[in-house]
Amino acid sequence: MEPIEAPKPPPNSTPPPLRRGHVAIRISAYFLIASTAWVVFSDTLIGRLPAHLSFITSMQISKGLAYTVAMTALLYIMLRRWEKRLRAAATAREAHMAEAMADAITAMLKLRDPFTSWHTNRTVELSVRLGRALGLTREEIATLVLAARLHDIGNTGIPTEILNRPGPLSAPERALVQTHARIAYEMINQAGIPAPVAELVLQHHERLDGSGYPQRIMGEDIALGALILAVADVVTAMASHRPHRPAHDRDAIVAELREQRGIRYDASVIDACLPLLADASIPLGDA
Repeated sequence: MEPIEAPKPPPNSTPPPLRRGHVAIRISAYFLIASTAWVVFSDTLIGRLPAHLSFITSMQISKGLAYTVAMTALLYIMLRRWEKRLRAAATAREAHMAEAMADAITAMLKLRDPFTSWHTNRTVELSVRLGRALGLTREEIATLVLAARLHDIGNTGIPTEILNRPGPLSAPERALVQTHARIAYEMINQAGIPAPVAELVLQHHERLDGSGYPQRIMGEDIALGALILAVADVVTAMASHRPHRPAHDRDAIVAELREQRGIRYDASVIDACLPLLADASIPLGDA
């Protein structure tokens, strides 16, 4: 089965840049046309009424008020339209910048630790499948994908001799490895990548029962994207060979997920993941 690629903005999705003064000219033109039409119409209407009618003055006042309200509404509508265009352009630019930054960071990580890079790709693929199964929006999946791509970049702050040690780690070494989530969070923030991505990365080792790290938060305090990323990370890590242990088979992974369903891992995420594990065509580990 072909690997799932991260959703990307469609070509030419960025709105065309707005030239300086262009917005003001268009709004002014609309304002002028509407103002002229309103004045001509209202003056013509009032001019046809008998001059002796006592409500002429009140109608003139009402005309002025109506004119002000109408023009204010028109300006508001026009400004809102252009505000949306400007925000869309800024969001698209931000997304492209975040993707470029993620590309640079993951390329660096691949040179330093090929396994982490490979594991990241599998985690991205499974995260996308889980996100779709749980009904995440396109924007939420895009955030999840970026977080999955960057979730282990904190390993650059951990000595490779510790990451790749064939034997068990000492307590201080294990504590050092657990700092990688916080390191990744700081790196992502410094890179200017959107804050929701950094939060998912920071929380991807948290567990429902509070046994995770680095914040030891639990339950509803953990973002759904982080709960998804946690399961995808665990599954792909268990399915992979590491220096200190062989890869686990699918039966062992399923047993772990079922045992910890609703305890360490979110039940809805596990329920979405189990059918995927039953599909042998979906790659998980080294194979």
